Amino acid sequence: MCNSSKDVILKNGPEAIYITATPNRRATQASLNKSLGDGIKENIKEHQKASFEESLTAQGLILDILRKLFLQEPDRDFLKGCVQHNVFNAVSNLVDNDEAVYGARLISEYFLSCDPINNTEDYFALHWDYTKMFIGPMSPTAPLWASYYLEPERLLFQGTTLYVRQFYRKYGFCVAGNRNSEAEDHLGLEIDFLYQLNSRLLSLLQAYVIDQAKSSTQNQQYLVPSESMTSTAAEFNEFNEFKSIIIAQSRFIKEHMLKFVPKFTQLVDKNTQTGFYAGLAHLLSGFLQGLSQEDFVAT
Repeated sequence: MCNSSKDVILKNGPEAIYITATPNRRATQASLNKSLGDGIKENIKEHQKASFEESLTAQGLILDILRKLFLQEPDRDFLKGCVQHNVFNAVSNLVDNDEAVYGARLISEYFLSCDPINNTEDYFALHWDYTKMFIGPMSPTAPLWASYYLEPERLLFQGTTLYVRQFYRKYGFCVAGNRNSEAEDHLGLEIDFLYQLNSRLLSLLQAYVIDQAKSSTQNQQYLVPSESMTSTAAEFNEFNEFKSIIIAQSRFIKEHMLKFVPKFTQLVDKNTQTGFYAGLAHLLSGFLQGLSQEDFVAT
């Protein structure tokens, strides 16, 4: 029963891959990870870079939690430490949106009253909540596919699915495994897409830090590239690569996800029986709203 206040422990399982880089993207990954060239260095000040890195690290933590909890049925090994490590209390301190803070608080309160790790009844109740709302066996009461909210007939693999598929492809991703095994507009996959873009941006910034450290230890140069060589189109493209990923996040959130996630959250509110997934949905909705207003994703 949901009356336990015992601490539970978080333990991340093996890293899951839900969307994967296309062959073309994998072939250019080394180049991409080095794309913070002089163009970026000239356009991002040191304090801006540090602020970006902190923000991207926080984003990555939240997106990683959200993608796993929406893509997978409740997993005891993953849920174990939500209280011990105060995961959702920490998340509430990383977001600057009232709805997101409210969602994190709902989840924390759930773990104060329920123990799905050690109490089988609590675990089955949480598992049934996920199954009933997101899978079936009858029609899901809060479907996870954007098409349900955006398509007139609520059918999958229509315009909404194709739009998301093309968005993934544009930035070098596709659904792992059999492409037709899951519609691309599954909410968990869309969160994973944001997570992958966020990871790429963080890699670019970290590469910049390494480049800076290397340049500070190099000996004085006597022969340097001419002005014509340092003003190449490739250098310009490196900056645009970084910029395009930032704009992609913003567009995907504003023009697509925020058109259906609030509606999804309303259905979860209406149909949840545990409060855990209501909190998760509000955390996501508020997080996306806050993220869409951040300077580093502004268009």
